[in-house]
Amino acid sequence: MRVIEARDSDAVGALRKPWQDLEARCPTLIPYLTWEWCDAWWRQFGRGHRPCVLLFEDPTASPGPLVGIAPLFSHLLAGVPLRGLAWIGAGHSDYLGPLASPGNEKAVASAFLSYLRGDLRGWDVADLQELREDSPLGALRTPPWPDRPAGSHLLLPMQRCPYVALPPTWQELRKRVGPEIRRIPDRYENAIRKTFPDARFALAEAGDLPPSLAAFFRLHQTRWRTFRDPGVRAFHADVAARFAERGWLRLHIAEFQGGIHGALYCFSLGGRTFAYLGAYAPEFARYRIGLLLTGRALRRAIEDGCTEFDFQRGGEAYKYYWASGERENRRILLVRARPGLAGLGELPGRTWLLLHFVKKSLRPGGGLGARERGEARREGGPA
Repeated sequence: MRVIEARDSDAVGALRKPWQDLEARCPTLIPYLTWEWCDAWWRQFGRGHRPCVLLFEDPTASPGPLVGIAPLFSHLLAGVPLRGLAWIGAGHSDYLGPLASPGNEKAVASAFLSYLRGDLRGWDVADLQELREDSPLGALRTPPWPDRPAGSHLLLPMQRCPYVALPPTWQELRKRVGPEIRRIPDRYENAIRKTFPDARFALAEAGDLPPSLAAFFRLHQTRWRTFRDPGVRAFHADVAARFAERGWLRLHIAEFQGGIHGALYCFSLGGRTFAYLGAYAPEFARYRIGLLLTGRALRRAIEDGCTEFDFQRGGEAYKYYWASGERENRRILLVRARPGLAGLGELPGRTWLLLHFVKKSLRPGGGLGARERGEARREGGPA
């Protein structure tokens, strides 16, 4: 398999057509591996970093030779003269890794690891986070480079990701959950409509997307920090507009008493709905708006023909009211040997890994820290 490096500053933008052509051949497409998401992320957060997008070509493939893309970037590691390698989208994406056409997933993953080890320059530590356990990289349980010293690689668990295997009908799903949860969508929607005659439950459309999204940001900021950063708000405004154009956005809103008091931000593509974040006005907590909108989102996912509703990162209790299973994200850390240092070539990167994890272990609560467990973005959920 041939590997091509795209390292120009506008590498992501320039790859729009081949990237989208590859997307069209992937029936189980994940939102965070799309060109739309990666380009929006790069435009907002890529300043000061170097893109390193790897293209995987198979001359024998049909209908086209491009069978995979690994969207990476390199950056300076804080406080040390070392370069890190990470996925484009890191920090804001629930699932990461290469995008590969059906039937080429394992070949692309193998070529990726081989190229990382032998040919790719300009990095010292690769931090490959948020790998789905059902992907070739996330499924690894032994080091990818077994002949390297133990300190040269780490395989770590990350967040739990609950999901719902969707039946063909909403009625069948309701039968699978407890009676209290089963009643919530109708009970509390009826209560809101009775109290507030102007109540409206809908999906934000292109025409009212900006004010609906602004209301969602405002609601979320009342309890959590995620959207207090104007750059994060700008990124999601860009993503939402792009996804709405592709028919992938599902922004569920609850509007009454003259304003939007609940929102659930989802994406629907590749036969799955992905629930990203939800928020509601605390003063209306008695109406269980979060669970109400979750029920509406599940119903819409079934109507869309989806076979799965993915709650994604985080094991919050409300997700398990509906969940039928869970997966676990994985993380791979790799150290590259610097040329010209003989047997000490991996020492700088291995030292950084050691210091990095000692620092994490000294945080209150220990472990990987709240940010790396995904809790900084997902502090609780709709209730």
